[in-house]
Amino acid sequence: MHATLAPRGQIWSTFMRNRAADMWACDLVQTYAVFFQTLFVFVIIELESRQVIHFNVTRSPSDAWAAQQ
Repeated sequence: MHATLAPRGQIWSTFMRNRAADMWACDLVQTYAVFFQTLFVFVIIELESRQVIHFNVTRSPSDAWAAQQ
């Protein structure tokens, strides 16, 4: 018979609650402007407050542009 092992450590929601103040998230989103021009939006948010820390918009993201962000 196999014994059931209790999970070690904390569950994901507990981890997030304990660490959210120290964590940021980023994303690069493709969207469209008026007249269907493609735009790329780079966003960084603080997870605890969900406040936008930084954002920038470009029509053609290059490696240099992404590294600068």
